[in-house]
Amino acid sequence: MISRKEYDGVIEWCRKKRAESLKKHIIERNPFSDLESLRNFIYLEIDRHLDEANKKSIVYDSHANKLYWHLNNSWIEMLPIDKRNSGW
Repeated sequence: MISRKEYDGVIEWCRKKRAESLKKHIIERNPFSDLESLRNFIYLEIDRHLDEANKKSIVYDSHANKLYWHLNNSWIEMLPIDKRNSGW
């Protein structure tokens, strides 16, 4: 589970990378592998179509300003811990 602070840091990093690059999509080695919640993801892909993205990646959609990850054969939005339903 990712905290709000970590989530905002990843979003901000992705925004900066997007602004620096003129490419259609960007694939980077995961710079956040030191965070426990993100250490299992190999890549961070920016503006890559979910159908084409690596399943072991985090995908950032700059149009929606959201992060996605692959779970149980589908892509789902990654939400910070304070937005998740905590009522198990």
